[in-house]
Amino acid sequence: MLSRLSEQISSCYERAADAKQRAEEIVDPVLKADFVGMEKRWLFLARSYEFVERLKDFTSSQGAPKVAEHGSSREVADLTAMASLLLAGSSCADPDNPLQVCLTDIVEAAISITGADKGNLQLRDDRSGALTIAAYSGFDTAFLKFFERVTTDEHAACGAAAASGERVVIADVRRSDVFAGTSALKVLLMADVQAVQSTPLVSGRGKLLGMISTHYKSPYRPTDRQLMFMDMLARQAADYIERKQLEELTQQRTEELEALLNVLPIPAWITTDSTCTEVRGNTAASSLFNVPQAANVSQSSAPERAVNIQHYVGGRLLAPEELPLQRALATGKTQKVPEIEVEDSLGRRFSLSGGAAPLFDISGRVVRGAVAALADITDLKRAREHNEVLLRELQHRCNNFLSVVQMLVQRTLSDAAPGAPMLDEAKAKLLGRLRALAHSTLQLTKSDWAGVSLIELVRTTTETFSTRIETHGDEITLTGNDAQNVALALHELATNAAKYGALTTPGGTISVSWTVEQAASGIKLLKVRWQERGGPPTTAPRRKGFGTMLLSTVFSEALFDYASHGLSYQFSLSVAPPLAKHFDEARLPGI
Repeated sequence: MLSRLSEQISSCYERAADAKQRAEEIVDPVLKADFVGMEKRWLFLARSYEFVERLKDFTSSQGAPKVAEHGSSREVADLTAMASLLLAGSSCADPDNPLQVCLTDIVEAAISITGADKGNLQLRDDRSGALTIAAYSGFDTAFLKFFERVTTDEHAACGAAAASGERVVIADVRRSDVFAGTSALKVLLMADVQAVQSTPLVSGRGKLLGMISTHYKSPYRPTDRQLMFMDMLARQAADYIERKQLEELTQQRTEELEALLNVLPIPAWITTDSTCTEVRGNTAASSLFNVPQAANVSQSSAPERAVNIQHYVGGRLLAPEELPLQRALATGKTQKVPEIEVEDSLGRRFSLSGGAAPLFDISGRVVRGAVAALADITDLKRAREHNEVLLRELQHRCNNFLSVVQMLVQRTLSDAAPGAPMLDEAKAKLLGRLRALAHSTLQLTKSDWAGVSLIELVRTTTETFSTRIETHGDEITLTGNDAQNVALALHELATNAAKYGALTTPGGTISVSWTVEQAASGIKLLKVRWQERGGPPTTAPRRKGFGTMLLSTVFSEALFDYASHGLSYQFSLSVAPPLAKHFDEARLPGI
């Protein structure tokens, strides 16, 4: 252990010089203070190693590597013990030393302090309560395998000490009741062990963390001063183990929280410096702004370092100090963010909602950072706006639908003369018209009022009358009122054809064709033609019933042609773009 002193002294001075240089370069006062403190700690560690090195030279010159065992000067023995304590403490204080190295150094210090020949350090398994060897010196494989795992009910000094919570000293294993008649005694004697002491490692809260045991080749009982120094080493070792366990637990919790943070679909950001110049985001945040997860997205950092992200509230551009994370850091209070508009470097805009909260140090008084979580509500906001438009459209459609139904009922019944037969006929007409209206409304509902295919509308409206109705025309979509009006017109025409026109003869046919033309005003016009052939000769009606009136009213510029070979009806309407995911209220058709 002491052979590494010269290298460790040089390394400590080099790290102290590096910390000093970084402290001189850094402007941030908090970070500067951290590096100044780091420089002082490395210098203290270097001087501690130098002191131990001088003690080593002194004790070597006195020929006292085991002065206590031979009863030599107590002062030299104390110096040797203190040097061992200091060296073990310095080893544990070095943040670059692995756990295994520090535990081995503690074992070496225990052997030196107690004047022993061998030793080991065991750690307690919290789940089973068993002691397992974590570091050792001087033992062969057979011994390590036999005592690899020891419980409190087994025949061993360490097990007895763990059960009682107090140190156990066995000056002669061959005369001890603990080992009498056990296989453990055979293993000890084969390992050239005739005496052992086991000292519990207990945390400041009284929890058993492990055990330090030292072993002797001949019967021996450590002196009170040796055991006093052993208690000091045990306290030091327990503090170190407890700290490492806490660090490991903290690291595990940190990794768990980072993993949890990264699987959450909500963008989150965190800063741990007082100036908010370093801000990192989770996976969702990085994905939202299309930046690497390690990217610094702070808007308080230097302009050449900052990722270009703009924040708006009510259309006003926010300054960096007005942002939620910075406000939480500056005020030490939670910031609620009902809605904030964000524009990234690509010009994309998002609506976010959430909040930011400060992070405090262990005292609970000093703000050491802040965290923000802002959910992307862009789609939700658009959906809400879409639903509001849909609701207004639904209200509008319902009012129109009721008006149409009211008109159909009034006009249909007004055509009926008193008497049951005429009322039955009126009822049939009314039901047919309502059925046509219902078919068109159902198709509009299925399309979320985005529109209905004209081909499909002709098919569903006329299929109950005949299969001899053909369609000719390109695919085109009709929006709300146009679809309803066309459906009513087609129903009236099909009803008339079934009673008086082409559908009254076996060879009669009907063709529904359409074209789209550009009007002089620039508006696209859909021209639809209903042509009957093969039916009885047609003549203009002497009296206009509700059906004829409806066809003339729905399409005011419609043309009727009562040719002898069959009725022809032609109408036109302007073609509006179909409603997509978002309604443009200015284009909503109305009756």
